[in-house]
Amino acid sequence: MAKRDISGAYQHMRYHPSQRPYIGFKAPGGKAYVYDGSAMGIGSACACFSAVSAYVVWLCKQRGLPDGAVIIPFVDDFTLLALSEADLLAAIAELEQVCRDINLTIDPADPKNTRPARQLVALGLLCDSVAMSVGLPDDKLVRRAADVFVLELCAQACIEVPVGYFRSVAGKVAHLASVYPAVAVHTRGLCLPLAMVDAAGKPLRYLRLGGSDTRLVKARAAVEWMAEAFRSSRLSAPRVLARGPSPVVSISADASGDVGWGCQFGGAAYWGRWTPEQLPLSICLKELWPICLMLQQHGEARLYRACDDRQHVERLLYQRPHCGGGCCEAGGSDRGLVRPL
Repeated sequence: MAKRDISGAYQHMRYHPSQRPYIGFKAPGGKAYVYDGSAMGIGSACACFSAVSAYVVWLCKQRGLPDGAVIIPFVDDFTLLALSEADLLAAIAELEQVCRDINLTIDPADPKNTRPARQLVALGLLCDSVAMSVGLPDDKLVRRAADVFVLELCAQACIEVPVGYFRSVAGKVAHLASVYPAVAVHTRGLCLPLAMVDAAGKPLRYLRLGGSDTRLVKARAAVEWMAEAFRSSRLSAPRVLARGPSPVVSISADASGDVGWGCQFGGAAYWGRWTPEQLPLSICLKELWPICLMLQQHGEARLYRACDDRQHVERLLYQRPHCGGGCCEAGGSDRGLVRPL
């Protein structure tokens, strides 16, 4: 993995001369200035440069990226992934050449531009391509824990918290949900007070989490859960991404909830209609039906299905006695194991 960052990205986008008088500011001395290029803080800048980044990736693909390389753009950042170091270096060289050709600057001295490595911080997440794990950098975890502990102390002491500070903490804590799914439920509780109003119908400016306002019960519970999770180190270990065995069979399949199923396997097509007994089954199970049938033909013993949708897995487990052509067994809270019979 590696990263590349465009230097002064927004300044590469120039405003039309007719629009410049509307985009400016007045200095304390009274002298007025206007921007001739976009700048940080302008709402449309991210969206505009995201289109430029997508164009850069398209150019790289047109010129020929290695088969084992991928470039993921995010505004002015590019994360490069490859199966081998040789493919990664070739992708980096292609990206840098494209940027030079269209006058985008990549500063080699910028610490954001990393050398190929197995660990990389991208979008605020620490990714490990060997351990197949994702987590938050230690310094960011310490700051998030400190934010939550401050809210907990304010709740215990009935101290008012400015809504602006609470909104900032809620947004930062929400980033944890991308690594730890259990946080997502409590993040919603933290966000509820942000839309609250007072008796006059005006947005609240301060929150008293330890007060008697019943509207803050979920927010208070979310803060308590987060604080306890940090104290018990539940939010410090990196999350290992689901990995199954390398696929040896390629199956293209789809299913309709009320008609039937179809799939393509081994150069042949197969299809069928649901029986009256199968029609009431969940679409979660119906999607797996043609896959299980094809695995029977291939002689495979089992199918590992990685899924982070808890409701999806629960439906598969609930309906396993009724599936007729296969059964499901739990392999953890976020993994199902389907064995064709």
